[in-house]
Amino acid sequence: MILKFKFSEVKMRTNILFLFILVFTISAVADVPAPNSFYDFEETEGTTVIDQGSAANNGEIVEGSGVLVRSTGGIFTKPDEGRGCIEFTEENAFGELVYIFIPFKDFMNSPNYTFSAWIQYVGAPNWGYVFWMGGDVWPEDPMERHVDVWLNPGNNGVDCILNSVDGSQPRVATLESECGIGVMDGEWHLVTITLINGVSMKFYLDGIIAAETEATAEIVINSGDDLYLGARPNDADALTSVKLVGLMDRVRIWDVALDDSQNEMLYLMEGPNGGSVGVVEKPSAPQTFALLSNYPNPFNPNTTISFSLDNTQDIHLDVFDASGRKIRTLAQGIMQQGRHSMSWNGADDNGNGVPSGIYFCRLTGNGKSELHKMSLIR
Repeated sequence: MILKFKFSEVKMRTNILFLFILVFTISAVADVPAPNSFYDFEETEGTTVIDQGSAANNGEIVEGSGVLVRSTGGIFTKPDEGRGCIEFTEENAFGELVYIFIPFKDFMNSPNYTFSAWIQYVGAPNWGYVFWMGGDVWPEDPMERHVDVWLNPGNNGVDCILNSVDGSQPRVATLESECGIGVMDGEWHLVTITLINGVSMKFYLDGIIAAETEATAEIVINSGDDLYLGARPNDADALTSVKLVGLMDRVRIWDVALDDSQNEMLYLMEGPNGGSVGVVEKPSAPQTFALLSNYPNPFNPNTTISFSLDNTQDIHLDVFDASGRKIRTLAQGIMQQGRHSMSWNGADDNGNGVPSGIYFCRLTGNGKSELHKMSLIR
């Protein structure tokens, strides 16, 4: 691909350098694929939860005798702008059946999958279901339990038991004492489980591997059971002790297993203290100057651009079109060390929407510069 630039004599050297970076920069961070299903709970009324993913598999709030609250305390909440999420309240946790029902789709029976959700547990430490895919009643046959993920107060972590064709039940569980992350501390946490080639299971908390195991035989794949969020339905135990108490946001499902770098990026792209610029501290991770892949990519028209800074510095975050013309400044000024994210709505500095095409985001600061390619498809 050959890109043509118009240079003024004053800016010749700067633009030649930019062209060199544009052509030869390679991002070392893998893109996160678009999920099959994505529920961000931005609806303001009704019982339907909209699937923003390619599956278009809408879910339904099942309230029974309780009420599931639509909250404005989502992970991207700013002081002056709430974002939607789902709240399972303490008073609904005991004796009242409240959950979200997601109908089965064929992509859910893949031997490679990823289930991910942001969770903020706010109740007294107790068992709380995140994902359940094993029928609308508790099955006597363990082989009928497919995706079975819950919060475990004993470990201050997350547990999952699956079932293999040889009758064994491989279990993977996170322990705060081992991974350094406790999920019942009242903070937002990204909880993700992957199944790889029908055998290996990995738990990720906040983008890092928190636990993993490998089954002795292939995992029994779901063949038709629906998905439930926040509870295990029609079971006495679920009505009394294993309902989630807290907030849930941004549930995603893939029919592929995200790898380590993709899970890390998924966490970096979002943050529990979001807003227009959110700093997300990752435990024990050194800070580096880096521009990460935007998500989603391709996008229409909104995308989130994440980056990290190795120290407090004066930065520019700009968007260029394929001709090298700067069309939008997303950030400019002093920013603190750490990880940040900015959103771009596909418009230029004048508020005009730009056409479909290839665009480049450039981060500069302290004499450093990084570039990343983005694809806008309207």
